[in-house]
Amino acid sequence: MWASHTRLSARATSSSSWRMEANGLVHREVYAEVPPRVAYSLTELGKSLKPILDSM
Repeated sequence: MWASHTRLSARATSSSSWRMEANGLVHREVYAEVPPRVAYSLTELGKSLKPILDSM
């Protein structure tokens, strides 16, 4: 059960990350390393949403 939950979680995280990148909220940096590494950072648009999210 835990293995299937972990795969679902990884898939959901990947999908969310892709959508945020497509909407210009995050920048994705891929490093040519073994194993592969990816880092995400907020864009200016993403940073502009922080006050709204903090107020929730």
